[in-house]
Amino acid sequence: MNSFKQEHDVKRYYEYTIHKKIYKDAYWGHNRLREEDLGEDRKPHDERFLNVIANRDKFVTEKNIDRYYSTARNRVSICREFAIKITLGCENVPSYDIRDHIEYYKCKDKSIICIFSQGISNDNETLQLIYSHGYTMIEPLYSTEQKTFMKQILL
Repeated sequence: MNSFKQEHDVKRYYEYTIHKKIYKDAYWGHNRLREEDLGEDRKPHDERFLNVIANRDKFVTEKNIDRYYSTARNRVSICREFAIKITLGCENVPSYDIRDHIEYYKCKDKSIICIFSQGISNDNETLQLIYSHGYTMIEPLYSTEQKTFMKQILL
């Protein structure tokens, strides 16, 4: 099998969930498993990945997610409500948002949920900063090795 065919024969993450339509446009949903992560039956066999899939499906159900909320199509002011900005103490360096791989979801009650995970250190100061901005830690939605945080606001 040629490499192009192999690469495109491997499904994207969202295709392994029950809620394909919701995760199709999300940052996480665009990733693909590596060929070596599939068993001979062409299904994922990594228990950690399967746990994240189960957590993603449970997240949609428990939080009554209606759809993925694309920041490109929606008001930036809403997204600012979720930012966690810090400064480095230098006047020439602007503040920056510590969150990475951010995803937004609209719920059936019209609230918006923000989740993020990647790049978060485990130091107590960073965790306290995240909690002080109204985020809570939830089941891993990116990788079982990374903490996932969520904040929900009603519009």
